[in-house]
Amino acid sequence: MASQLATTTTTHITHRRLWLLWAILALAFVYTLMPEGTNPAIMLILGEMQVIFALVHWSTWAGWRTALLGFVIVFGVSYLSEFIGTHTGLVFGDYYYSDTLLGPLIGKVPPLVMLAYFAMGYTSYVLARIIAGGGINGLYERITGWRLVLVAAMTALIMTFNDLALDPISSTVKGDWTWVDGGAYFGVPIHNFYGWVGTIFVFTILVGLLLLRKTPAQMIARPVPKQFAYQAVVMYAIFMAATLVKPLLGNTGEIYTAMFMIASLIMLLPILATIAALTRNTDADSRQGLEKIGT
Repeated sequence: MASQLATTTTTHITHRRLWLLWAILALAFVYTLMPEGTNPAIMLILGEMQVIFALVHWSTWAGWRTALLGFVIVFGVSYLSEFIGTHTGLVFGDYYYSDTLLGPLIGKVPPLVMLAYFAMGYTSYVLARIIAGGGINGLYERITGWRLVLVAAMTALIMTFNDLALDPISSTVKGDWTWVDGGAYFGVPIHNFYGWVGTIFVFTILVGLLLLRKTPAQMIARPVPKQFAYQAVVMYAIFMAATLVKPLLGNTGEIYTAMFMIASLIMLLPILATIAALTRNTDADSRQGLEKIGT
């Protein structure tokens, strides 16, 4: 079906929807530039632009029902991992969350963290599908069997790259959560990152299975313009920028410098791989003729 639909000359995505997504991305980038001490309400609204982008982008691609079901899957699996982790230390290591910096805790876990899982998880999943599919075809082909497992593993690594640059600042420097026994990686235990990989792998497998159901499969089989795919690349670049701009905003110290290096090197890899896949000319690409976007 995907190969048949790929030959169409139109896409269901309108210019208005694309501009809406670009506007959300702009606000998400503005959030990375906000200095410490900015009004908390403004920070909360701008901070959730990442989540809004993921919801709108996913709903545009696969429909609102699928996007909301995906949200429930990611929220549920990540919350369960965090709940087990904060109570036993088995998943990520021995840690606890601040009861003031990330909002209210439910079972020792702040729900706001699950929203971050969703935004980062969805964006990483889109990049992984494009890389695995060798281009835009990765967004609307059926991914089954070992390739479903491969994409889940790629998603887990792409998202964990972000945590490599995020966790030491959020925990060791800012104290959003505290590692009881510290750790070898700037105060973070190595165990934590493998816990991330496992958690992300599980919810991505479930999301992949969700997209194989009849209605979601039909929805994602519709062709999309490359601009739509590049928007996910920009969102991931904004995650990277959130770390890169911190020294420019006056945050100094060894950890900020090290995380700048890690973000600029490691997180750049999936960005370049996705762009390389999207700029690869294939027979399928030449047949698509997706220049005509709905109004």
